[in-house]
Amino acid sequence: MNAQVSLKDQVLSLVGELTFANAANIYQQGQRLLLQQSSTRMTIDLAGLTHSNTLTLAVVVQWIRGLPKTQVRLVHVPEKLAAIMRASSLEGLIDSAVA
Repeated sequence: MNAQVSLKDQVLSLVGELTFANAANIYQQGQRLLLQQSSTRMTIDLAGLTHSNTLTLAVVVQWIRGLPKTQVRLVHVPEKLAAIMRASSLEGLIDSAVA
């Protein structure tokens, strides 16, 4: 399944599999959606991911860095991605909101 990104009620959802072939496009789509929001709180929901890896983490981190005045919370982080975050000491960067 190709990756898709959507935004509803301050929740950005990432669904499918992020690959090298679609990562730049998904990043840009997500960034456009996030920048349209005026909220100071956003949630990134990863429940729909079918596969996650360091590429997924890179895209999510870039989205968060693009929102310096917004509190971003991650939900439904796959265990593999959470393990990568722990190994990379990135839990704090993600507001310690891994759920």
